[in-house]
Amino acid sequence: MLPEHDVETVRRWAEALTPAEVRDRSRAEVELAPRSLTIYESSLMGDQWIRVSVARLGWSGPSKLWTLYRFDSNSKAHRYEFLEPRKRVTDLLDEIDDDPTFIFWG
Repeated sequence: MLPEHDVETVRRWAEALTPAEVRDRSRAEVELAPRSLTIYESSLMGDQWIRVSVARLGWSGPSKLWTLYRFDSNSKAHRYEFLEPRKRVTDLLDEIDDDPTFIFWG
């Protein structure tokens, strides 16, 4: 089970990425799975939303560590090799924000 406090932290972070005045046509979204959170960049194209995978945050309950994953051009997740698993989810969010390899936001 994902730590609820961390889930809320990621949700607040995603919401803060997009100014309120453009959320009706572009926004960051977070999708929950049993052991991960996936972050998407969503944009309204015509009358449908297009989602692009940005990053996945994987949770290991036994070790209580978060692992950052990146997506390739085929939307397949791969472990992000420039950051070791961390106890604090905010460390992963900081790496996505900084995006030193331009792999998350292009």
